[in-house]
Amino acid sequence: MNFFLKCIKIFLWPFTSSQIVNETLFRFSSLFIPVLFLVVFSGNLYAQTCKTPNLGATTVGETQSCDPINFGYILNNYADNDTITQYVIDFGDGETMTLSHNELNPAGVDTIYHSYAETSCTNTDRAYTFEIVAGENCATFPKQITIFPVVIGQPPQPGFAYEDPACAGEETLFTDTTVAGHNFDCTPAASYTWDFGDGTIVTTGEGGDQSHIYDSP
Repeated sequence: MNFFLKCIKIFLWPFTSSQIVNETLFRFSSLFIPVLFLVVFSGNLYAQTCKTPNLGATTVGETQSCDPINFGYILNNYADNDTITQYVIDFGDGETMTLSHNELNPAGVDTIYHSYAETSCTNTDRAYTFEIVAGENCATFPKQITIFPVVIGQPPQPGFAYEDPACAGEETLFTDTTVAGHNFDCTPAASYTWDFGDGTIVTTGEGGDQSHIYDSP
């Protein structure tokens, strides 16, 4: 049995059956003083013995993409770790994963994917932090790798409403109902292209309502 103790505290005090315990008074026999030991353990009592793990991590391509997307992380340099080593992964968006050593490619290089459903622009740092810790279950120093920033943008969701029916020769109002997205700098800036279907195309640098007159039905 292996124990990994970060801290041990030992308390001892004398007592007898006639002991009165309160904040200030202890009475005990002067001839026989049994001693009570209280040991308080803190730390991981169930840590296993394994050597200090090795690990590397990087991303598949860029560290910024638009959601939703299966974002790839490449893990490497772990082949010689003990088979009991566990890998605890935090993707930064509230989702976590724990992998055993045997779940990874024995060649020492593997790729894991995670789908980010929300933009990172609503996060405090406007980006996610990917973190993986190898050997947290071991009685050794774990290996921790972090990747920051992981920026997840969000494309806008275009939409509009209009008056129906509309008449030829009269102005028709198109109300912009687009839900703004987030660029990789977390700004909502976007260009808008309106195609009215009669050969008329209007491009603007910002959202807003548009009006158009159709010459014929």
